[in-house]
Amino acid sequence: MKRSPIIGLISYSKTISGYSEGFIGNLVSYIYALQAAGAMVIQIPALRDTASLQTIFDITDGILLQGGSDIDPKFYNESPHAKLGPTNNERDEFEIATAKMAIQNDKPLFGICRGLQVLNVAAGGTLYQDIPSQVSVEIDHDQNEAGSSPTHAIHISAQTKLAKIFQSETAQVNSFHHQSINKLGAGLVVSARASDDVIEAVEIPDRRFILAVQSHPERLFQTDEKSQRLFLEFVAAAGR
Repeated sequence: MKRSPIIGLISYSKTISGYSEGFIGNLVSYIYALQAAGAMVIQIPALRDTASLQTIFDITDGILLQGGSDIDPKFYNESPHAKLGPTNNERDEFEIATAKMAIQNDKPLFGICRGLQVLNVAAGGTLYQDIPSQVSVEIDHDQNEAGSSPTHAIHISAQTKLAKIFQSETAQVNSFHHQSINKLGAGLVVSARASDDVIEAVEIPDRRFILAVQSHPERLFQTDEKSQRLFLEFVAAAGR
């Protein structure tokens, strides 16, 4: 019997009150969405030793980069903005190295929120470090509503993988970010934008599945068919 595709979910570290060691983990919404799409999920800690990446690539069929903290601007040769949030150097290094290796080896990779920004930086792009102070926008990209509530539309570029997955020129998404793509990384194609021109999705056309979205479909997948299709297509590509 054919086994389920194995998806490596890159975990993040966090300190908690009363424990000097902290912990490494994931939000369960990512795991539930991947499992619903037919994947077997393994958690991969963002380790100091990026030499372990080859082993990780050998045992997984695809990689998911989840949301989280800001990326240190030193990774795209900029100084920190006054509104830059907390960063995690260890995680930045590991995830950027992971994205680069996925691009080079055509490993299916799905980036969500921060994951889109990591992919762009890995491809040589840059970020707006704080949308409200650096970009003229008409949309609240860091909504107060629950993650299960989409709050704005995105416009999808024709002939892209995302357009084929969504089978639509528009979609309604949620939004929890204060950073976004500035200079687009090499080889990336913009597959969706918000009405204020903020980039909402990117992909690499000549790879099996290297695609990232700025929204959080894992928080919409239970009720939103387009979000479900994203996870289904990612897991299917990993299975191929």
